Amino acid sequence: MNSDPIAALEQRVRNHGADPFITWYDTASGARVELSGITFANWVDKTVNLMVSLDVDEGCNVGLPLLLRYPTHWVSAVWVVATWQLGGSVTARPHDRLDSADLAVIGPRNPRPIPGVETVACSLHPLGVGFADLPAGVNDYAEVLSQPDLHWAAGREAHQPGLVGDDVTLTHGSLAALDPRSERRLISGYPDPRQYCQRLASTLLGHGSWVLVTGEMDEVRRRQIAAAESAG
Repeated sequence: MNSDPIAALEQRVRNHGADPFITWYDTASGARVELSGITFANWVDKTVNLMVSLDVDEGCNVGLPLLLRYPTHWVSAVWVVATWQLGGSVTARPHDRLDSADLAVIGPRNPRPIPGVETVACSLHPLGVGFADLPAGVNDYAEVLSQPDLHWAAGREAHQPGLVGDDVTLTHGSLAALDPRSERRLISGYPDPRQYCQRLASTLLGHGSWVLVTGEMDEVRRRQIAAAESAG
């Protein structure tokens, strides 16, 4: 494919990488994290290298219960794009339906290994702090910080899946064919995986940006954040 979300992110880093790409709010803690295109791409690169260190190959199938439970956390976006950059497919299914995955990525709530599957747990701490303790068979995502910044991307065939879920499959080709979106979007709640991946891909293609809000938020607070971030 001549142009797809990963190629668009590479172009973004080259041309205007310092501009904000994802701004994340946690209404419970009051945390705010802003990632430029360069910073986001660096997290993606480190995550790709972590995956390879765990013997995850190109064209992998990555189970992301993390995406189902925490879709509006910026770490979920990093894992989706890292999977795409490795030429793989995101599987949006819960813990007990990932027996065929090459890797499973879970959140901080009751982290436990997925039987027969290499498992990574994400603390989702605003400062990237890892877990104090994890059961055997679970890798701490905080290990990503020691990974090299080396950037590389696997080939992505148009017919290969980029997302697999219940009653939905999005190929890398269909993600690349989406209309580019250049606006700044505010996203909250629990978008379904198909909608989420399509929004993420179209935002990458159009060099737009996201404001992600995790936690409860009434309409007044939503308008306040949207106004502060110039987001629609």
